Amino acid sequence: MHGRFPPAYIADSQGRPVHSWRVLILPYLGLESVYKAYNFGEPWNSPGNRKLAGEIDGAFRCPSNNSKAALMTNYVVVVGDHTAFPGSRSVSRHDIPRDRDVIMVVEIADSDIPWMEPRDLQFDSMSFQIDDPAKPSISSHHASVVQVALLDSEVRAIRKDTGSVPLV
Repeated sequence: MHGRFPPAYIADSQGRPVHSWRVLILPYLGLESVYKAYNFGEPWNSPGNRKLAGEIDGAFRCPSNNSKAALMTNYVVVVGDHTAFPGSRSVSRHDIPRDRDVIMVVEIADSDIPWMEPRDLQFDSMSFQIDDPAKPSISSHHASVVQVALLDSEVRAIRKDTGSVPLV
């Protein structure tokens, strides 16, 4: 994984997502013990792996989210052929065109995605309207902004009153 971004997910032999990028980055978040205890030989929602769900102390939750759904993530990547996360493939910075800002990680308020689940925003089916109630979209609990992390390591606050997010 060094020199490359993690894939959005690790797939099984039938191509189905079974492990999330969030699990793959645990050692880089100081959660190496959780990573070592995770069983990549079983799906993310196996009984053994589910026991680890509460061991990350909100690492994938926005501090402004007061929801009781502690095991859900607020941080997802945008997955698609022309994104930094093209599914089960891993890419490097050099594989990504740099003619514009490239969004890597985005917020979703009140996500129904458990942090271990290999599910994120799908570029082809997401809404580009901020806080869209009808379709999955970038959203947040912040009053006036949504946060996005860019390829160049910058975290940018995009004003909600702009209406939409320019995704690359």
